Amino acid sequence: MSLQNETIKPVKEGASPFTKEEVREFLAQLSDQWVVDDDYTKIRVEFKFKNFKKALDFVNAVGEVADAAMHHPDITLGWGYAHLEIQTHSISGLHKADFVLAAKADALYQQTAQ
Repeated sequence: MSLQNETIKPVKEGASPFTKEEVREFLAQLSDQWVVDDDYTKIRVEFKFKNFKKALDFVNAVGEVADAAMHHPDITLGWGYAHLEIQTHSISGLHKADFVLAAKADALYQQTAQ
């Protein structure tokens, strides 16, 4: 099953953050726009849009998905772009939920950017 079709499941208390190898494995399942930070604790992306309205529509769609799952990215919105930064704050690192949310954001971008 592709990540975008999975449910964003809460990370269990006491879970360990993904290793660098796990991060690389899951990152490979996202669009090429996603990057991981130097200490492998966050993934980030900047999506480009034709105008502010398209970027806002995308941010609102991501916000609905994230809020329903109680897994909230940091979002920066501006004219023609939306920047997302995702991590699991409770473990100060990355876990599967982060990549599922990122995959859903990729799918929403494909729908909204047109």
